Amino acid sequence: MLSKVDNLSLDFLNRASLAWVEQEYNRAENEEMKAAPINEYIEVKDVSRPSPDEEKFKFSFTRPETRKQRKTDGTIKLQGVRFEIPSRFRHIHKLHLRYQSWDLSKAYLIDSRRDEKLATIYPQDKTKNASGQRRSLELTQKALSKVNTDDSLSKPNAGDSIPPLLKKIMADYAATGLPPAYLPKNNECRGECE
Repeated sequence: MLSKVDNLSLDFLNRASLAWVEQEYNRAENEEMKAAPINEYIEVKDVSRPSPDEEKFKFSFTRPETRKQRKTDGTIKLQGVRFEIPSRFRHIHKLHLRYQSWDLSKAYLIDSRRDEKLATIYPQDKTKNASGQRRSLELTQKALSKVNTDDSLSKPNAGDSIPPLLKKIMADYAATGLPPAYLPKNNECRGECE
């Protein structure tokens, strides 16, 4: 169906596939089920389990470690990287940690009895420490990556070589106003969008 589309990109293929699944496949009667998949999904008892959030998922792939805290500056060292311990934990001499050996951008301070995360710790930034300014106590929330909200579904960059039925399906899906069922990968993110 898309063999004659010029400049076929992964972004366009994702949008076209999503529109086809939502507008055609899920609403048409399936031969084996003798019903539309969306109707079967709605009518059948839900036995699915919720997926863990990203932070919990990352925490499950960590390894445990025990370190003694330096009393002079409240830091510990993991694989040659010095981490700052929050001041509310300065009284604890023996710290239990979990970290990913391939990603030392953060580690977790844990309660060893329950294996629960107490705090996320980050590597020491010697440049910021040398400036003399101290961080504020306000919690900041990193900006979420923006979802592409323009009307790009009705104006694909593939030109007029898109089959008319697919063009109609994509326009109908764009008219529903539903957000995409996938999160587009932003290559400019570079670790700042977590």
